[in-house]
Amino acid sequence: MRVGSAAFTGFGKRNAASVIASVGLLALVLWMAHLSLREVRATSELSDHTQEVRLALDAVSESMLKMETGQRGFLLTGREAYLEPYNTGAAALDGELQRLGRLIADDPQQTERLRGARELIAERRVQLRHALRLRQNSGMDAAIDFLQAGPGIATMNRVFSSLAAMSAEETRLLTRRKQQEQASLQRNFYLIVTLCAVAAALVLTMLLRVQREMAARAESVRRLDEVNASLAESTASKTRFLSAASHDLRQPLHSLSLLNAALRGQQLSAPALAIVEAQRDSLEAMSSLVNRLLNISMIESGVIQPYLEDVPLTGLLAALEMEFRPQARAKQLQLDIELSNEAARTDPTLLREIVQNLVENAIRYTNRGRVSVRARREADAVILEVADTGRGIPEDQLERIFEEFHQIRHGAEQARDGFGLGLSIVSRLTKLLDLPIGVSSRLGEGTTFTLKLVAAVSRLQPVKSKSFPAPVTPSIARSGRILLVDDEASVRDATALFLQMDGHEVKSAGSPEEALRVIEQWEQSPDVIVSDFQLNAALNGAELIEQLRQLRNFEIPAVVLSGDTMKVTPRCASIAACRVFHKPVDAEELSAHIRKLLDGVAA
Repeated sequence: MRVGSAAFTGFGKRNAASVIASVGLLALVLWMAHLSLREVRATSELSDHTQEVRLALDAVSESMLKMETGQRGFLLTGREAYLEPYNTGAAALDGELQRLGRLIADDPQQTERLRGARELIAERRVQLRHALRLRQNSGMDAAIDFLQAGPGIATMNRVFSSLAAMSAEETRLLTRRKQQEQASLQRNFYLIVTLCAVAAALVLTMLLRVQREMAARAESVRRLDEVNASLAESTASKTRFLSAASHDLRQPLHSLSLLNAALRGQQLSAPALAIVEAQRDSLEAMSSLVNRLLNISMIESGVIQPYLEDVPLTGLLAALEMEFRPQARAKQLQLDIELSNEAARTDPTLLREIVQNLVENAIRYTNRGRVSVRARREADAVILEVADTGRGIPEDQLERIFEEFHQIRHGAEQARDGFGLGLSIVSRLTKLLDLPIGVSSRLGEGTTFTLKLVAAVSRLQPVKSKSFPAPVTPSIARSGRILLVDDEASVRDATALFLQMDGHEVKSAGSPEEALRVIEQWEQSPDVIVSDFQLNAALNGAELIEQLRQLRNFEIPAVVLSGDTMKVTPRCASIAACRVFHKPVDAEELSAHIRKLLDGVAA
């Protein structure tokens, strides 16, 4: 028992001695490294000081050369401009000599040399000034004679020799200090090698442990990447499906909407009319939901890309007032839209979509009071505000209002109003445009949304589109001649049936080529062109309208029907007397617009 205890005690003592020796050795190495680093730092500072002295000597030489150069130029030409180097060198010389004196104040030999150099420099400066006075007062010949006869060159050579001797001494000092610095660095190198050897063992142990941890983390990351890739593919697949389905989903809804409108125009019994009205409400709800879902899908899939231009806000605000005035009046709300001369750098179509959603939401959730829209300039930004006196938003809901299908209900009995997608579209579009949006609200008092737009370089006026000569035709009656162009037969037939039952003469075409043949064979020009935008042909609807107008040589009023709610408008913006209707079209709005065109009211 005693033997075992002794062995254990001996083992402990040896380890304790090893630890103490290791710590002592490490402390010694660190102390030696500290001393070596101090020596290197001191040597480095001396080397830096030597470099400063040499630079100061070079500066003195350069100033003397400038004075010599300026003097020679003036003596030869007599032009004051050549004295600029002389004046520059003379102005800097005293300060450079003082600085040099401070740098070598701790070196008696160099200080004595500088004293001699100062005397020579003062002598040379007197000679330079005398030559300049001779040139000014007696002419170039007198000055040149003084230079040739005087001791100027010899004095200047003695100045440079003195400065060169000082520089050589500094070079010798620099060489010696560099050697000292190299020796210190070599000693320090060996110390660092020793430290590295000691640290290597510790690092190796640590690396082995880190390697195990990294392998475990890499496996976790790999599994997480697999999950993310699966989710991304699922999202991309959904987005591709929705984006591709945009046309196919809107077309039948468009046809149903027009057929429903045509049916409502018939003499129906009260029960049948109630069914048709209920069908219209369902179609409108379905159309709104489909439009918003497809808009979200197109934003997420990258189909919609912003096209930035300088946009006058007057036209946008005026269009919003015309669009939402009936809705506000129906709810007995005051709609205040202040027209503004400001202009912003943005995508006009996407900005309108954003503001439309904000105004629509404001009217929907305001039961009394007002909804206001105004724009104001702040530095290089234009602040666009949409404010209402509606229900307000609870503070804990402000972060969630931009989520899909999220709606705020005030009370359990309140019915669902809309789909909760408008602000989700707003959020996506503002991110796409890199447009800051803010919201502030108080329950029972109202909500304000704020958009911060980049201001255009200058205020703009709405650009007027080109126009054609007025048509030489008889006055247009309320029932007119309509050229209808759509590449899908079922949609074309439904649209034609609706327009015919609305009292118009309709000629249909399934392609741009067929439309050109129809209008060439038509003795009288159509009063209105109604065309789908995407015709699956070389020409789109907007281009076809321009070509038909060129063919008839006057501005035929036009309507473009499109299943793309966000990208078609910029392509039609430059066409005068052309309005875009997005599918599924509101049949009553389309009918009313065509009547205005026929009456010459709408442009």
